[in-house]
Amino acid sequence: NRNATAEWFAMFVGVGQYHHPNYPSPPRVPSDIDRLQHKLLEFQPNLKPHNIVVLQDTAVTAEGMNSGRDVILHKMAGTHEARLLFFFAGHGHEDSLVLADASLLPLKRLMKTFCNNLGRPRHARASCAQVVAVFDCCRSPLPAGWQRSLFKVK
Repeated sequence: NRNATAEWFAMFVGVGQYHHPNYPSPPRVPSDIDRLQHKLLEFQPNLKPHNIVVLQDTAVTAEGMNSGRDVILHKMAGTHEARLLFFFAGHGHEDSLVLADASLLPLKRLMKTFCNNLGRPRHARASCAQVVAVFDCCRSPLPAGWQRSLFKVK
């Protein structure tokens, strides 16, 4: 069975401290990430600690997410049939994740980043056969005075 030998990678992202009055800090985000990470390492022998990227709190900005994505895709370089787990804990709004600085990251853009690698080498010769995404989000309103467009939030 090819799935039994596929190499696993994981990216854990959590915002437990928001610095915006409209977004209270969700409880237990760091402990949720730690528990999930330990359970996966315990039960998934094809996930190794060096194949995990963790971003938390102030690192969870657009720039931090881009850097984290680049690191995980670099780790996947040269693998074939790799599996990726993406986990986010924090606030969500409609079809977006709320980052630590209260900016929004559309889910469609995030998943397109990873799913473009499905089944074919596109980034540093990584071939990702499966992406599993888990979102542990509180649904939040958009702060007063902000407008949503198709491309960015003002």
